[in-house]
Amino acid sequence: MVIMKLNSNRASIPIALIFLKDLPFHIESFFRKNIQAANENIETVTKLEQLCQEINTSALKQEGAVAISLGYIVESIRRIGEYAEDISETVINHLIGEE
Repeated sequence: MVIMKLNSNRASIPIALIFLKDLPFHIESFFRKNIQAANENIETVTKLEQLCQEINTSALKQEGAVAISLGYIVESIRRIGEYAEDISETVINHLIGEE
């Protein structure tokens, strides 16, 4: 798990970017025909989206340029998560169709 700190008003907000290291498992669940892993991947992305919202809220407390930069970064990370979720949903649909 990768943990970074974002300092805002003397408070440190932990930002866990665990999905980046787990991204290959979204595709691996397809090759292993593992619906359970695909569902776990979707749950991870749901947690990621909640975390991104928290980061965006904290970013608004920063100065203009910093807030905007953090917003763009977080939005990109969130989109990567959505793509990973799409992959997992496709895996599930494909595997259910095979049965």
